[in-house]
Amino acid sequence: MRTAGGEPAAGVAVSVDVVGQHQGAVSDDEGRYRVSDLPQGEAQVRAEIAATGLQARAALTIQPGEQRLDLTLEPHPAVGGRVVDADGMPVAGASVTVEGLLDGSSGGRSSWTIQSDGGGRFFAAVLPEPGLYRVIARAALGYAEQEVEVGTDAVRGIELRLAPAAQVVGRILGLEPDELSQVLVHLWRPQGGAAVQGWVGDDGDYRVPAVPAGDWRLQALHRPSGRRAEAELSVTAGETVVRDLRFEPVVEGDAAVSGVLRVRGGPPGPTWVFLQPSDPRSGARMAEAEVASDGTFRAEELVPGRYRVSVARGVVAPGPLREIDVEGEVEILLDLPTVAVAGHLVTPVGTPVAGARVQLMAAQGYGNSASITLYTDDQGRFRVPHVLPGAYRLQYAKSDRAFPPVEVSVEVPPEGLRDVEVILE
Repeated sequence: MRTAGGEPAAGVAVSVDVVGQHQGAVSDDEGRYRVSDLPQGEAQVRAEIAATGLQARAALTIQPGEQRLDLTLEPHPAVGGRVVDADGMPVAGASVTVEGLLDGSSGGRSSWTIQSDGGGRFFAAVLPEPGLYRVIARAALGYAEQEVEVGTDAVRGIELRLAPAAQVVGRILGLEPDELSQVLVHLWRPQGGAAVQGWVGDDGDYRVPAVPAGDWRLQALHRPSGRRAEAELSVTAGETVVRDLRFEPVVEGDAAVSGVLRVRGGPPGPTWVFLQPSDPRSGARMAEAEVASDGTFRAEELVPGRYRVSVARGVVAPGPLREIDVEGEVEILLDLPTVAVAGHLVTPVGTPVAGARVQLMAAQGYGNSASITLYTDDQGRFRVPHVLPGAYRLQYAKSDRAFPPVEVSVEVPPEGLRDVEVILE
């Protein structure tokens, strides 16, 4: 293991992935490393100094006996800096999001969320390619953002100085008191980017803090029913915007939807089909239908109108499966060409992270088929078998907080993702 200048590189984490197995080692003072007990097959080798953005990658066919692979560390796109308050003091625990502002070679935009350390420092060493990025910091003290052009080398020394941000407050109206605990409130931009989450009190008052200036869509979602209340608003830095959100009364009708659900051409397993009114102000309720073992389902007492169709449990989708117009009796066929998403979590020295929580969710957080949660196995691996191609977010966390939570954006292609590697630092 050597640097680009030809010097031995010590303390470098080396990982080797071959036929579903992941093993690692650390280079010694002379730059030497050794990874043993590897099975035969096509392997991906990666070396990285996470704190610097230096990396080396290579493909290798593992054969019987000992093989030699020399690696040279090269600069890799990365962003680092500090989060400080208005007086220049470091802010620990700030949420720092790095968003790609241009479509990448994979055809989508990417984002990563990390936390600043005790000195307010952050370093995102997982950027896939050079390009234009927006770096955003959020904390109780405020908000800061900066656009950065990232080349092949790491960009360092970025200072994100928090300034007072806007907040959006109001009341949730039109629901019973026992329904308020099931309401989620957030702001999001239709053009994409990170959403801003809020919270709702037992009395129906809500608050969304640390909102950057700009145009937003405000949404309250009642999770059990799928009913929504929405509003569009513009905010300026430092202001408090007051906006109440009212849920319309529920109405029922005499329309019905029946159909067949198939996943990869076969029965889907135990699940439900959900039909959510496209217009959240219509007052129509969200209907759910249990799917039988042969894939058939039926939902009744629907108000005529337009509905978004989704599936809960077992299938993850980037948005509604389709929209349908419902009038009288309607029959539909849902044939879902799902793919698998698999990956593994490791420490900077290549040790698998077992028992970590992994959540795959739609990039815009839509509806009942928008997410799934699972845990890594003893080898740090995870696999989601039924995912529809599209834009998603992957969140990783350890319950013992040995590693800070990590969030990355991924674009799932029609062939799926076989080995997403995430390094927890």
